Amino acid sequence: YYPLMDHRVTEYSVKIYNRWGEKMYETENSGMWDGKFKNDDVPPGVYFVILRYKDCRSEEPFELNGTVTLFREK
Repeated sequence: YYPLMDHRVTEYSVKIYNRWGEKMYETENSGMWDGKFKNDDVPPGVYFVILRYKDCRSEEPFELNGTVTLFREK
């Protein structure tokens, strides 16, 4: 289930960066981050996220900036 993919969202992009500003992940209109970068698991921690999306109620895209915390089970 993709929470963004309801009937109002028409397109989106997600970019995830580490604390040094290195882009770890990017997608447009599909996919979910699997916690990997260059096919290796990234360490648990806080990563920065930029989400841009359009929905059917507006022609202008919305942009949200925030963080995501990655946990790993042992």
